[in-house]
Amino acid sequence: HTCGALRPTDAGNTATLHGWVDSVRDKGGVMFLILRDRHGTVQVTLDERCDEAAWEQARTARLEYVLEVTGEVMTRSEGSANDKMATGAIEVLASTVRVLSSTKPLPFTITDDTRASEEVRLQYRYLDLRRGPLQNALLTRHKAALETRNYLDAIGFCEVETPILNRSTPEGARDYLVPSRVHPGHWYALPQSPQIFKQLLMVSGMDRYFQIVKCFRDEDLRADRQPEFTQIDIEMSFVTQEAIMQMASGLASHVWKKVLGHDIGEIPVLTYHESMDRYGRDAPDCRFGMEHTTLDWSGTEFRVVSGALESGGIAKAMVVKGAAGDTSRKVIDGWTDFVKRYRLGGLLWGKVNPDGWSGPLSKVEEQYRSEIPDVEEGDVVLVAAGPASHVHAGLGRLREHIAREREIIPKGTFAFCWVVDFPAFEQDEETG
Repeated sequence: HTCGALRPTDAGNTATLHGWVDSVRDKGGVMFLILRDRHGTVQVTLDERCDEAAWEQARTARLEYVLEVTGEVMTRSEGSANDKMATGAIEVLASTVRVLSSTKPLPFTITDDTRASEEVRLQYRYLDLRRGPLQNALLTRHKAALETRNYLDAIGFCEVETPILNRSTPEGARDYLVPSRVHPGHWYALPQSPQIFKQLLMVSGMDRYFQIVKCFRDEDLRADRQPEFTQIDIEMSFVTQEAIMQMASGLASHVWKKVLGHDIGEIPVLTYHESMDRYGRDAPDCRFGMEHTTLDWSGTEFRVVSGALESGGIAKAMVVKGAAGDTSRKVIDGWTDFVKRYRLGGLLWGKVNPDGWSGPLSKVEEQYRSEIPDVEEGDVVLVAAGPASHVHAGLGRLREHIAREREIIPKGTFAFCWVVDFPAFEQDEETG
């Protein structure tokens, strides 16, 4: 049996368990061991009914020792049941206890909320992987891959595994190179993505294929990019944009429902220009508000804005709800420095106080300030003006930065969207 499998229906049966010691309580004449494996936990009990050999082994047990326990499954009395354990209605009265593996003193406690640093946990990765959150992550990934295969198989896809060692092909990222022993002076390249094989399979008549495949890119680390990563690679022949979107929406809906029990609903569709206007990004986080408003302030006497518009730029506003009371000038200066990373000259800001506006935006005419929707007392209003690409990038990234900083992104939520009609070209700012 696994440690998480036993229930009251197993009472009276003999069970043999293998697991790690999660806790030890020695009450003198009674000892309680909580045994853990990836399936759950179970209480092992020793009392006057157990023989001395079992007691001798149990007394040596410490946290994370690996034990083999054989005993009778017994129901626990109503008052002693543990509602926090799936197996809390039973216990195993040990007849034999055998220590399979002992351990040195632990570098950190194996708990879900351990305070150990990331460096220590990575040094002892085999210990860190015993914790619930990491085991759940591995199981979730397994289930997601399984449900991906189930869904795509059901709609006529074939899974094809393509080679990892290949010749280098010109793409956007650098290849990892692998020297060949049998061909001195020659190298294989690891695939950035299996592009060549997609084309071969399509023209050979494999009209629907997929693979869950490793990709390798010899690039600097980024927040959303690793040197190697796994992608679900899906290829289809004779299709339209709508057919691809329908297939991918169905896949996402199926996986989230089966793995997480979450119904994502119908996925909204945004055009590229709508996404840039509302969020400043072509991959927007739609889990929270703070959407942008494009402003027509060409007539304002506030030259910072009207000058930017006359030069062909744009002006956009963003409202941070309820932030006036706890947003200092130092915080706003930090936001200003943040947008400068994206070539935005700066930010205009204003606080809506009980007695009116404060900050640079207080100097803008009321008729123009009224164009900004959903502004209430206690809000902070941010305005950016300049070249469109700079305003979109700066204010779009700032929107997500402030949301993380103020912890306004709902935890455990998902918000999908399609972004379509991307431009085929981007204007080169240097050449015009």
